Amino acid sequence: MYKFKKKITTILLYFIIIFVIFVIFCSIYNVYNNNENKSIESFSLKETFNRQKRNFKRMNNNYIKKYNSKIKRFFKSIF
Repeated sequence: MYKFKKKITTILLYFIIIFVIFVIFCSIYNVYNNNENKSIESFSLKETFNRQKRNFKRMNNNYIKKYNSKIKRFFKSIF
């Protein structure tokens, strides 16, 4: 009975040690990735997003102007 408990505790100890090593490696990997995220790639992605946002606003403004002019023409033709 005592040997069985001892085996379980050693197995648990090994699992705990492996888990701690895994957590340490994960944290190191995350720190490395976070430093890379501040590099040129993330900046270019941000720039791409900003460019698309500007294009969308410009497109919206053009549509608004176009439809405003159509509405004005319509009312001018009526009155």
